[in-house]
Amino acid sequence: MAAPIGRFAMILVSLAVLLTFGLIVGSVTWQQRDEIQNRILDRAARSLEQIVTSEYRRAEDVALLENAELIEMDLIDLTVSSEQVIDEIGLWCLELPNVKAIAFHDPEGLLRHALPNTDDQSKLDDYLLNELVQGEPKATWLQESSPDLKVFMAFIPEDGSLPTGYASFLLDGTEVVEEITALDDDLLKQAGAAFGTGGILITAILWIFFHKLRRSSQMLAERSRKLAKANEKLVLASKSAALGSVSAHLMHGLKNPLAGLHEFVKDKEANDPADEEIRLVSQAARSMQAMVEEALQVLQEHRTEGVSYAFTTKEALDILEKRLAPLAESKGVTLKMPDIVPEASIDNMQANLLVLALFNLGQNAIEVTAEKGDVTFGCDLEAENKLAFRVSDDGPGLPESMLDAPFAPRPSNKQGGTGVGLAISQQLADLAGAQLSLESSGKDGACFLLLASLEGKQSDS
Repeated sequence: MAAPIGRFAMILVSLAVLLTFGLIVGSVTWQQRDEIQNRILDRAARSLEQIVTSEYRRAEDVALLENAELIEMDLIDLTVSSEQVIDEIGLWCLELPNVKAIAFHDPEGLLRHALPNTDDQSKLDDYLLNELVQGEPKATWLQESSPDLKVFMAFIPEDGSLPTGYASFLLDGTEVVEEITALDDDLLKQAGAAFGTGGILITAILWIFFHKLRRSSQMLAERSRKLAKANEKLVLASKSAALGSVSAHLMHGLKNPLAGLHEFVKDKEANDPADEEIRLVSQAARSMQAMVEEALQVLQEHRTEGVSYAFTTKEALDILEKRLAPLAESKGVTLKMPDIVPEASIDNMQANLLVLALFNLGQNAIEVTAEKGDVTFGCDLEAENKLAFRVSDDGPGLPESMLDAPFAPRPSNKQGGTGVGLAISQQLADLAGAQLSLESSGKDGACFLLLASLEGKQSDS
């Protein structure tokens, strides 16, 4: 049988889901941060590249005009003039805000010179050169802990032509760092808001789901308990049905021999009325014959439909007293019956079943009560028009192992006991539409309560 979901398990699952959600939010935020940071660096590189390229082409146009005749006469190489133009632009770029240093490289990526002479990168790597040939500038941090940026770019005279050289600019990236820091703050606030809102929503959904799941689990557990209890009753009912069939066969088999025994002892008693042994045997024979007749009557009424008559409460208790008195007398136990009982009419079938259940309870009470002890029966009319029968004794009370389930079948500790007496009493009570329960149990004895429903309102006599 599945146990209901515990609160601790619900908390653990909720924390695990929130942790997973937090990792997803953090991962997405970090990816966005890297992407936006790269865009900011690219923007800074493109801004510088546009300024430098514009000045480079203007200066190159001026140089071409100034040296047009020499170029036509092949007296000056265009490449040489381009390096001169690039060097002039380098001096001009040092006047730009945030530019701290410039290094110039030839078309093969080898370092030509630096302004000021602080750059230690003698040759640009091939991967960077392949990127710069495409005409796209590249920006990277000089060091992770430094705000300085390094921007690489190629000098391309016109679209589709090869670079005439390369340059790396060392820039003060304080403004870029401040922009990225502000971006980080905004992303952190957005991620926190997303996690907070999403976390509250997820937690609410999870707890609503867990609440419904817990209720379903509790209902399933309750139904499982009821099903197990119903199965126990079904097994007991099948055993009792088999026991009833055997009892009916046994009662019919004993009826004639007991009648013969009763007639035989009756003749002996008539011939020798003073013989105490014959008197006791005659009394026992009459008692057994009465018990057999009563059992056969209950079995017959249970199988017969349309036969109905009523017993009063007093009549039912008188029958019970007559059956229990010999047992109490033989044990030396005082049997106390109620002097005043409610005036109530009980259907014959219900009355027979109640008497049998009370007889079993009374018999058990007499067996566990010591000599000179008391077995007391009570009968009262309680709320909701229920007739309450109480059977109490002066015995030692039920064992501790029986208190949780006093009516469950179990091995008997009594000599000749079957261990199903209380279970059969409860089933008889169920068949009679009554409720049997253990009201109290202790060192001073036990008390059983049998509540039987009545059709009409009754009054005490």
